[in-house]
Amino acid sequence: MGAVYFERHRLSRHHLPSLCLRCGEPAAFVREKTFSTPQEWTTILFFLGGLPYLLGRLVFRDRIRVPVPLCERHRNHFRWQAGILWAVSRPWRRCSPAASP
Repeated sequence: MGAVYFERHRLSRHHLPSLCLRCGEPAAFVREKTFSTPQEWTTILFFLGGLPYLLGRLVFRDRIRVPVPLCERHRNHFRWQAGILWAVSRPWRRCSPAASP
């Protein structure tokens, strides 16, 4: 799979081509998607142990919200990720004190 690199100022000004991110066909939809990556310095937390490393990698992230052009066929491309998060968090919501009547 290929990789595409954009400069942050191009993404913030919506200077993406009107082509589907997945297949390259003309885009019919634009969906907002948040992309994130851990900050480089968090790798040193590995030497403090597994828990500090994982927590640091989850908390200290660079995030950017990008308008992603998608064609009709791929308009739900990112929906499976939301479905997995919903399914994983469901048991935790049942056990939380706020969920009880």
